[in-house]
Amino acid sequence: MTLGEETSVEQGQIRVQGTDGQSVTAQLTEGKGIEEGQDVRFGTVREVGTLTVRVQPEDATVYVLRQEEEARRLGEGTVRQTMDTGPYRLRASADGYSGEEQTVLVERGESRDVTFDLSRSLGRLTVETTPNSAQLEIETDPFQYEQIGRTPVRGFEYEVGTYDLRISREGYQTISEKVTLKPGALTEKVYELERATGTLVVDSDPSGASVYVDGNYEGTTQERVEVAAGRHEVELREKGYQSESGYKRVSAGETENVYLELDQTVTADASSSSSNGEEQPSTTENPPRITSAELLGITLWSGVGAGINSTGDGGTEAIAIGAGITGGMALFYYIFDDH
Repeated sequence: MTLGEETSVEQGQIRVQGTDGQSVTAQLTEGKGIEEGQDVRFGTVREVGTLTVRVQPEDATVYVLRQEEEARRLGEGTVRQTMDTGPYRLRASADGYSGEEQTVLVERGESRDVTFDLSRSLGRLTVETTPNSAQLEIETDPFQYEQIGRTPVRGFEYEVGTYDLRISREGYQTISEKVTLKPGALTEKVYELERATGTLVVDSDPSGASVYVDGNYEGTTQERVEVAAGRHEVELREKGYQSESGYKRVSAGETENVYLELDQTVTADASSSSSNGEEQPSTTENPPRITSAELLGITLWSGVGAGINSTGDGGTEAIAIGAGITGGMALFYYIFDDH
């Protein structure tokens, strides 16, 4: 029967239930029946149970959906509420996580527990650069970057959110840009890298030497040379001097100074210097002279030669030997008198 209808009631129970699940039960006993024509009114009593919802992460929000009703917010984090009996659809969501739903039946006087463990939402990222092989990094925490790889990078999966991307390559200006990754979506980025340059100021002793950077002629010293940022070999060449070289790293937008001293080239004339470093007199300035020992030998051999070439007579030999002795004495006098 429905409310408002008339019916005969004997001893027993009467239970009235509403469409919302609430009900009430009345007991009729003998001798205490309802008189004819008497109206009976019932006040409904809620039939309820307890629902506990736990979520991870702890700041996730819990919503309840029932039949065609709009979602109603139950709370944030762990939620415990008394609910009317019946089926419910629960949903939990949090920023950066994939939302989840579960269905639960709340029964009279019972406690039901529901747990949500949300998974991180992922987006995908593709980055290309010209030229390629640039280093790609993503900021995971303030001033902390995680290396993704070298471009081109395609379909890289990462947690949804907004991040700072850093693209760098030696000799090119570094690019820093914000990028937002959305759940299940592909974000594509293309970058044109610009050359990063610095300046070299090269000086030498002597000045005016030819400057070569990485093997290429760039002018003479005391001139400013614009080069790509990075490490470069600097070589100086000058006629009559030995070449000198060195390496210098130049940062983008910076000026670096290079100074090299050149040593004179050793010529063939310089090889006449003695082993102790003192120069020997040249043949044109100081003609060689016969030493005392050489002069003595000449004199003695002259006397001997004269004796051999004599006619063999004793007088001639005596004269020759005497001449040799006399020459030797004269030489002895010369040595000790001049030196």
